[in-house]
Amino acid sequence: MALSSFPPMNLELQSKPVQELIKSTNKEVPERYRVQLPNKSDHNHSEIEYMDSPIIDLSLLSAGSSSQHGQELRKLRSVLDSWGCLQLINHGFSSSLLNQIREVGKEFFALPLEDKQKHSRTLDWFEGYGGDTACVGQSHNWNDKLQLGGDLC
Repeated sequence: MALSSFPPMNLELQSKPVQELIKSTNKEVPERYRVQLPNKSDHNHSEIEYMDSPIIDLSLLSAGSSSQHGQELRKLRSVLDSWGCLQLINHGFSSSLLNQIREVGKEFFALPLEDKQKHSRTLDWFEGYGGDTACVGQSHNWNDKLQLGGDLC
């Protein structure tokens, strides 16, 4: 049986970190970071239209036999499709661990650019410092991040 082959995607990394772009732009988001949102009537996002904020309960997603599992899973799909971010509750992480993670993140992003770039991502590897990859001509996300693999524990 022959394997299907897909043409390679023509990917690119951000040319400059967002933290650096902010310093050099006049409060104007560059065109390559702008996205034209689809007409809301094209999608059914009725589950989240009346939410004050997108909150997902991990305990409901983890409870495979719960009658609320399917509802929370649909809500998660809808939130990710329309909001792109969420608040996760009942995840089991202690406040002290979350505070430590937040502080380490602040310390890393406060480093000089040269130090952060020592940990830069590449097109061949998803881990490291930088923005998301995007197809050539596609909009980039307006963020810088440090993507790490492995377990937290």
